[in-house]
Amino acid sequence: PGDYDMNDLVVSIDSITYNYMEKDMIDRMIYHVSLRAVGASRQLGAAIQLDDIKASDIKSITYSKELPQDNFKTKANGTEKDQKYAVIPLFDNAHKALGVATPTITNTVSNDPKWINDVPINSFDITIEFTSLVEDVATSINKINYFAVVGTKTPRTEIHLPKYAHTDLSSAPTILQDVTKDLMWTIQIPGIFRYPHEW
Repeated sequence: PGDYDMNDLVVSIDSITYNYMEKDMIDRMIYHVSLRAVGASRQLGAAIQLDDIKASDIKSITYSKELPQDNFKTKANGTEKDQKYAVIPLFDNAHKALGVATPTITNTVSNDPKWINDVPINSFDITIEFTSLVEDVATSINKINYFAVVGTKTPRTEIHLPKYAHTDLSSAPTILQDVTKDLMWTIQIPGIFRYPHEW
């Protein structure tokens, strides 16, 4: 249930850089990410689970800038604790990541028909280094299990793309995940999405 305006949290993976060591094999990759808008007043975070990569396969995760991540408990390699697969935190508070002190609708309200940003988008890089060579197909776009996190509680409310599994820290029972797996909670669109304004 919800308003389905598709602007509550707008994040883009602008590009992915792979470092090839052999044919189809990489030792690290870089996500180039932008947080664009928050059309909600709740605290929202985001992360990526790599469904074909175990947490132990990650050597390190580094960020090009500091991001709010207090609600993500991470291991020494940068992956989230208590997860079988590699969960890479993006941020735990989208408003704070955009420099907005009060959690309010940001970059989705306009008084005219123009495409508008009230505050600058926040672009950053995430470098993921692997413990050994990984086949690039294991990190392809359809293996990126992007999800949003609502609030600060653990177990937590996770909002996933259709047909993608929740992480080990999700509060949703398996039966609920099964009956909602085809619903459009989150969408993934190639290219630039001119996401809707409020109202």
